[in-house]
Amino acid sequence: MGNQLALVPRYPLFKRIKHLLLCHKKCVVSRNFNELSDFIYDLPSRFDHEGEVIFKVRNELRRFVIDGKAYIVKSYCQPNIINRVAYGSFRPSKATRSYVYALRLLDAEIGTPAPVGYCETYKRGLLDRSFFVSRESDCKHEFRELLNDPEYPNRDNIIKAVAEFAAKLHDRNFLPMDFSSGNILFEDNGGEDIVLEMVDLNRMRFRIINMFQGCASFHRLDLEERGLRLLASSYARVRNMDSNDCQEIVLNNRDSRMKNYGNIV
Repeated sequence: MGNQLALVPRYPLFKRIKHLLLCHKKCVVSRNFNELSDFIYDLPSRFDHEGEVIFKVRNELRRFVIDGKAYIVKSYCQPNIINRVAYGSFRPSKATRSYVYALRLLDAEIGTPAPVGYCETYKRGLLDRSFFVSRESDCKHEFRELLNDPEYPNRDNIIKAVAEFAAKLHDRNFLPMDFSSGNILFEDNGGEDIVLEMVDLNRMRFRIINMFQGCASFHRLDLEERGLRLLASSYARVRNMDSNDCQEIVLNNRDSRMKNYGNIV
């Protein structure tokens, strides 16, 4: 993983000291994307008026096309003052974690869009803005597309593929805390040939994952009961667990705030 990292040098020593006291910028770029160093370094001044907005609530996603290739830039909202201090001194920011965790997933041969780099700006030692950059995924569909559509093409195979993807994550000691329908991307090439990638990676745990922890992590997949049972039984099969126990855990831990349960009969 380390050979993919490259700091973007900008300031001589005396300017670095000045910027640490007043404001400074940290940019990291994968060596696979050195040609984008200037783009990433300039993101704080470019992001708000360039690119195509594709999502904007608290955080904002924009799509940029550079030399014919598409990239997704995520701008994280400014955290509260406690986290601004923490991210400035003690903890890696969401942008940093997204980049590092993406590299770890790829090293484990788990699908996620190629991480390009990240950029952070600080004022008086506090995190001000942060950006994470990745290649645009080749998977053009979100898992949420099939939630309320019982006739969605190849629906059962897609659900089974998501279960197998989760089992692979858990067998390799990755526990995503945001395993939700909008963060799972897929491309259906027909039959069981389904490609999956995961996005929004900044909340991740790394540990041995037992049956309860693995099944409970599906609580944000707002499928109807039949879909959840199919998901749980497919997950159990891959991980050599009891299917009935997995189904019970998944159903008992689904998030009551989700609105789609029972919409399909």
